[in-house]
Amino acid sequence: MFETHIEGETGVSSTLYSEDFESGGLGPEWSIGSSSPNGRIGVSDTLGGPANSGAFHLVMDATPAGAMNLNEAIISVDLSGISEAQLTFAHKDVNDEDTALPATFVGSFNGDGVSISVDGTTWHTLISLDNSNSANNLYTPFSIDLAAAASTAGISLGADFQIKFQQYDNFPFNSDGRAFDDVAITVPGVVAETTSAFLEADQTLTVIAAPQDSAVTLTAIVRDPDDVVVATATAASPGEPVEIETVDIAVDGVYSVEVASDAATEYDLS
Repeated sequence: MFETHIEGETGVSSTLYSEDFESGGLGPEWSIGSSSPNGRIGVSDTLGGPANSGAFHLVMDATPAGAMNLNEAIISVDLSGISEAQLTFAHKDVNDEDTALPATFVGSFNGDGVSISVDGTTWHTLISLDNSNSANNLYTPFSIDLAAAASTAGISLGADFQIKFQQYDNFPFNSDGRAFDDVAITVPGVVAETTSAFLEADQTLTVIAAPQDSAVTLTAIVRDPDDVVVATATAASPGEPVEIETVDIAVDGVYSVEVASDAATEYDLS
């Protein structure tokens, strides 16, 4: 009988892009702009503080007080070949009056929120930021399914996918202003993991895989050297181990055991 013990992990998301602004500036993937000379936008460790994490965050306001001003910060990311992606960020409303964004707009619109575009011209609103979703002077975390939002807007995730963060008002911190921090785009992890071993004819193989998460159901699949499935089993219920009893090895070669899950989990394979 072939015996081994392996610890594995499936379904853990990976970070495609992240920005915590702790460098004190913006990278080349960002572009910023204001509609008037009194617009102020940039990375700061003093304005609108404290940051959500660390010392720095992206801030937007108007100084000196006066005319209404639109601040925009746009990030361009390569999402080509990506079918699922999640946008997360933190937002703080610092006594800013709320101006909603329309579902779709061309170029710029005087309002507060986050939108997406594939051409930099037509924008599709992800969320209008207001007092109903953001408490004053406190950071609020947001998580948005970019693939679903793009599908609803009739666009696709692609090589020059753009995300716009914007603020519209006419006073400096702390009378008005908005701040953003911890911007990240994550993609789902692989929900199956494969382990291979060379086995000799007349050996036997028994597979037991146990999830460490009691809410996850595992499936195990054994394939022979020709990649033909020779045995498969699914756990009887979430949190239970999946077992494949005594697979007879017919020929020498590399056999694989694939462990798949319906959600992210660590597991033990023996």
